[in-house]
Amino acid sequence: MEQIIEIPFSQTQADGGVLVTTTVMREAKLSLIVTPQITADNKIIMDIEIHKDTPQQNTLNPQGDPLIDKKFLKTKLLVDNGETVVLGGIYSKTVSNTKNAVPGLSRLPVLGHLFQKDKKEDSRVELMLFITPTLVTSGGQSIARQPG
Repeated sequence: MEQIIEIPFSQTQADGGVLVTTTVMREAKLSLIVTPQITADNKIIMDIEIHKDTPQQNTLNPQGDPLIDKKFLKTKLLVDNGETVVLGGIYSKTVSNTKNAVPGLSRLPVLGHLFQKDKKEDSRVELMLFITPTLVTSGGQSIARQPG
């Protein structure tokens, strides 16, 4: 499963002594790859990979293009049929500074600061996945979880 955002980037190449700038698209994606295996005692081994790429709008490279922040989680789990596991640890942090001011009055010497308001917002988001594997027979029936 994946979700992709394409981000335009500038690419400059020399063509016969002339620099030519073109726009190329790069991918920033959120993807989940799960590879399950069933053990002899009906437990499930899952190889899990999560990729989360985020364009950083406030951080630019020398060409003025946003950098891409890449996060990656890879793990292997052994779980019972029908058991829910929770994966977390991929964080995103956003800091923004805004300034609101009354036009003209905010520029007054000494008193200008009374007509301004600086606001700093700091937010942190964690990506959490809840995965519940369920064994299904060839007839489409799920195998009941045995009380353990």
